[in-house]
Amino acid sequence: MLVFLPHVLITLFICKLCGSQQCIKDGNCYEIVYTLVTWNQAFNMCRTDGGNLVIIESSEEQQSIAGLMQKRIFTAVGLWIGSNKVHPEEDRRWINGEKFSYANWAKGEPNFPPAEENCLEIFTSTKWNDNICTYHKGYICEKTPDLSSNESEQCIKDQNTGHCYQIVDTRQYGT
Repeated sequence: MLVFLPHVLITLFICKLCGSQQCIKDGNCYEIVYTLVTWNQAFNMCRTDGGNLVIIESSEEQQSIAGLMQKRIFTAVGLWIGSNKVHPEEDRRWINGEKFSYANWAKGEPNFPPAEENCLEIFTSTKWNDNICTYHKGYICEKTPDLSSNESEQCIKDQNTGHCYQIVDTRQYGT
């Protein structure tokens, strides 16, 4: 039990740096936004806030996102995530240029007619669907924690990952 306690405290500290956003086990901040906007508007709003539309690269990350979605109540409109086929004849890629290494398509998807359903949404079922980019939906932003805050001065920054770790003494002394 005590072996895991320092990791839990470190994770909680990183999550605290996310502010009102949610934090998932990989240390990134995730926020579900319910404002209904087009895919391009969602992309720009995430970027303005220092993040990006979420990129889901593994079943583990998919499960974490699903857990976050289950904690929130929203309509069956779907949420934009980080893929947009700029050129319909090309393979689908994430907004960072990477090809999909993982996918969670709904049955019958992708079914995009050329030049129509070029953007990616996630349903309340957590399955993916290609859809028309000008439809209005909520979205999920992802960003790394803000390590420039005053709280980060109380922690040790990992040179490899950029994560901030706070040393917490969890020892208890007898009275």
